[in-house]
Amino acid sequence: EGEGIHALWRGAGVNVIRGALITVGTIPVYDHTKHVAKTRLGVADGPLLHLAAGTIAGLVGTTVAAPADMLRTRLMAGG
Repeated sequence: EGEGIHALWRGAGVNVIRGALITVGTIPVYDHTKHVAKTRLGVADGPLLHLAAGTIAGLVGTTVAAPADMLRTRLMAGG
């Protein structure tokens, strides 16, 4: 029951959903953060802006994907 082709693909659907959530949670947030920092805060485009926007986008993406991560962990543990 715990082996074979079925076990190989267990959790694949959750991983696809997790990937989609991370993409949706990071790319728009990164672009929007850069736009707001440049237009409203007057931050110059440079490595520091990209680092800050990437950090914020990563935090949002991780938070959005947390429920899917929990489901994935439970599936991997056999639950």
